[in-house]
Amino acid sequence: MSKDNVFGVRLRAVQNEYISTRASLSYVVINWERRDIDADSSFERIKLQDCKDALNSIETVFMIRLFAVFEGILKEHIRRSHTSMRLVEDAKAVWL
Repeated sequence: MSKDNVFGVRLRAVQNEYISTRASLSYVVINWERRDIDADSSFERIKLQDCKDALNSIETVFMIRLFAVFEGILKEHIRRSHTSMRLVEDAKAVWL
């Protein structure tokens, strides 16, 4: 697998996590409102509004996740393809 494919796989994985998380939260909210969900002990501390809030903020959460993955891909690209560049371990996105 080429490095471009590896990078694409990482980005698609985040996309798939986003889609599955959004679908799962939507399912919970819809079925909670219908009182058609078999809530186990993991639901003891949360309310319906918590799930709605999570659903409303999911894009922000995954944009941060996507950016972090992209930053890692960029660092790896610099290390592999620009060996003469000195990459500081804690390089900030602005520098990259």
